[in-house]
Amino acid sequence: GDLIPHGPRPESGLEQTHPEWIARDPAGGFRYQWGCYDCDYAHPGWQQFMAEHAADWVRRVGLDGYRVDVALGQRENWQPYPGNRPGNSCVGGIQMLPRVRAAIHREKPSAVLLAEATHPGLWAGCEMVYDFPFAYQVAPRAVEMPPDEFVPALRRWLQWQRALLPDGALPLRYVESHDTVRARLCYGPGLHRAFLGLLTTIPGVPMLYDGQESGCE
Repeated sequence: GDLIPHGPRPESGLEQTHPEWIARDPAGGFRYQWGCYDCDYAHPGWQQFMAEHAADWVRRVGLDGYRVDVALGQRENWQPYPGNRPGNSCVGGIQMLPRVRAAIHREKPSAVLLAEATHPGLWAGCEMVYDFPFAYQVAPRAVEMPPDEFVPALRRWLQWQRALLPDGALPLRYVESHDTVRARLCYGPGLHRAFLGLLTTIPGVPMLYDGQESGCE
């Protein structure tokens, strides 16, 4: 399933039922993002709601886990409440994800959380984290560098990354997602196939995005 803690659309009525869960701008107005309320990941009430919501669907239909959209947090919440600092909302997912995982594990111990974010603080609250650096900074260098330079540089980067990850960490490896251009258009068919092969052999979990297999038989 998809778990979306960044907030529901205004027609949800959250403004009337729990306005304290919605982040505020410096002028006191509600924050919005992507046509939705920008909720405060650090607010204990919102954390508890998301944990109960996630556990409820695992209990009802036996979901195997969730991809947590915008998993780390969003922007500052300037509406004061006890224990709040505006910047807490930007990294509130570090507190939220462990609560969500504990709740879904009580229903199904094998359930998995995949965090759509890259931050060292998230490893304590999920099984997998998106490897944004590989997808956005490392792989694109392959079209700029000669292969005899890129391959050893990639090997060094993977060794360096592995040394920084905690034991048992599973980065989600990919070169294409809903946020990118199609990889075969960026890299061409040969390099695209090479990356798909690489993702199945290096440590981590390879992701094949919907339709990415087309033309790569």
